[in-house]
Amino acid sequence: MVRENAQIGFSDSDAIERAVDEAIKEKLLSGFFKRQKAEVIGMILEEFDEEIFKKNVREDGYLEGQRQKAFESAENFLREGDSVEKVARCIGLSLEQVREIAETISVKA
Repeated sequence: MVRENAQIGFSDSDAIERAVDEAIKEKLLSGFFKRQKAEVIGMILEEFDEEIFKKNVREDGYLEGQRQKAFESAENFLREGDSVEKVARCIGLSLEQVREIAETISVKA
């Protein structure tokens, strides 16, 4: 019910509240919901927010992995002798980022 309400366009809290009201109306755990409506809504909102948080964490991890891979690839191409400009253009990093990688390589060597 919550997802259906959200798909219709209700905000998260409104979608949950409507689902709880529907469950009460249909006598699904009605006694419990009548006594604990506010607590149930709070718990569902907390869980819903946690799902969004976990999804964002996964996306952030994926993006960080892509970023790290780009830096590693840039370093490898620079070590093979490719120009800073070419590496920046082909890898998708800024010229400044690639120059910093190139400086790090020359310091290590």
